[in-house]
Amino acid sequence: MQGSPTVSKALFSIVFLLTILTVWAVVVYSNSPEDTTPIALQPTVTPSDNGEEQVNVDLNATPTVSPTPTTEVTEIPNATATPATRRITITANEYSFAPNAITASAGDTLIFTIVNNGTEIHSFAIDELGVQTTTINPEETVQVQVEIPTQPNAQYEFYSSIGTNRSQGMVGQITIQIL
Repeated sequence: MQGSPTVSKALFSIVFLLTILTVWAVVVYSNSPEDTTPIALQPTVTPSDNGEEQVNVDLNATPTVSPTPTTEVTEIPNATATPATRRITITANEYSFAPNAITASAGDTLIFTIVNNGTEIHSFAIDELGVQTTTINPEETVQVQVEIPTQPNAQYEFYSSIGTNRSQGMVGQITIQIL
């Protein structure tokens, strides 16, 4: 059983074209061994008189250089979180902070805005981090920036150091996420 003449001619054309391209590539790359930039030939397809398509490659034409593909490097996150700057508003009332539980990561910068919505003076302190505000009068707002160490304790307690505020429950916790 024989194949059709059209299929045979097409296969011959493909094999012939691949042979020419291979020889051309060997010649080009052997003349410039340092340059390994891929070169793209621009074949032309033209219909012949008998209705079949003919593939032509002009080996004398100036080849176009295909750009070398680049690979974008994507950084894979490791097990530790990237330090972040977070803004947290804490409302102080008589004998309480809201929120009184905060979570942070090692290396984070926390910018606290403490708003005294109470009728008495309060303060904001974190002993282990050396944080101590002056008194915060009723309806007054104070900002405090806190740097969480890169080798932190697991928790830090914040509290109001005015009078008996701390013993009456005006305390909160910053819990550090250990990843």
